Amino acid sequence: MSNENQVQPVADAGAAGADQKLNGRSVFAVETTSEGIVVRTAFLADDQRVLAMPAMFPSLNYALQQIDELRQLVSQHFAVAAQVGAKVIAAQAQAEAAANAAKPTAD
Repeated sequence: MSNENQVQPVADAGAAGADQKLNGRSVFAVETTSEGIVVRTAFLADDQRVLAMPAMFPSLNYALQQIDELRQLVSQHFAVAAQVGAKVIAAQAQAEAAANAAKPTAD
């Protein structure tokens, strides 16, 4: 799932009560943080609200498909994080090289 929608706690989602029926599907909210990759389960309602709820898997086949999708999402997030890390390291090396080149030499 993309990170376009903010995950709302169920209490904040405007639910009228326990008897309200929600239509949608369970999803994984995946984000990259400075500590690592964070995965939360959520519920994507048909009206595009993303609610913090446990994932529900009605069948083994569906559960395994979702786990495979989660594996791909986590891999993608780590790949992007690695690219960002490599760019940061390269930029730091360039900055250090420029700073060293600008230092006067002691003769």
